Amino acid sequence: MYSFNPRETLQRELNESEYGSKINLTELGWPESIDDAIQALEIASNAMFVLYCIGIAFAALSLILALASLFTAPGGKLSACANVSVELIAFVAVGVASALATAIGVKAAEVVNDKGEDVGVSAQRGSKFMALTWVATACLLVASFVWCFDCFAGRKRGRVGRGKGKF
Repeated sequence: MYSFNPRETLQRELNESEYGSKINLTELGWPESIDDAIQALEIASNAMFVLYCIGIAFAALSLILALASLFTAPGGKLSACANVSVELIAFVAVGVASALATAIGVKAAEVVNDKGEDVGVSAQRGSKFMALTWVATACLLVASFVWCFDCFAGRKRGRVGRGKGKF
């Protein structure tokens, strides 16, 4: 549950500078509104972390169920419906976490750029992480559709190597 605190980071950098601990952010006029906004975003960040953990756990469970479905006797619609249920939970959890990540990135950059302008501080949201999280969400959605199709369309699969004339 890591959350970035710009006040601590900037103060540490000031302490390590040639001026040592002679200067602190309060003396430089660090706006308290940045601290308040970052603290509010920290709550959303913690919720995002928990949702990512839930999504990852259900995606892993979905992978295990998918492998079990492929290598066991034909489970048909029952295993496909179980997979689609688990996959949808993973999709929703990661989708909500991705939405929170996007909102946090946009809002944090907006607040820091607005309030930090006076002290020469600016921020940008990371586009690589946003791309990664939304691609993961899209992959979970595609997997959900595949299992949903398998659940409703059904499948006819024989046991490999059993019975007469089958290899």
